[in-house]
Amino acid sequence: MIDIIKNFLKDNKYQIIINQSGLYIKNYQKLITLEDTNISIITYKKKIVISGLKLSLKKILDKELFVQGIIKRIEVFDVW
Repeated sequence: MIDIIKNFLKDNKYQIIINQSGLYIKNYQKLITLEDTNISIITYKKKIVISGLKLSLKKILDKELFVQGIIKRIEVFDVW
């Protein structure tokens, strides 16, 4: 049971959740670009680029953020 809890707390996998309100990203490591047409972040071994119009961060916490705006594209790249 303790191993399950440790693995949950050490989870490095990122999650992207899209709903009608916007885009939620969990377990990001660093915000690289913040513009109204482009937001890019680094997660564990991935770079995520969000493109659109009127993009803004509505919530930013430790390892979590929420993006709102007109999202046109989400690209995920491997980072080694």
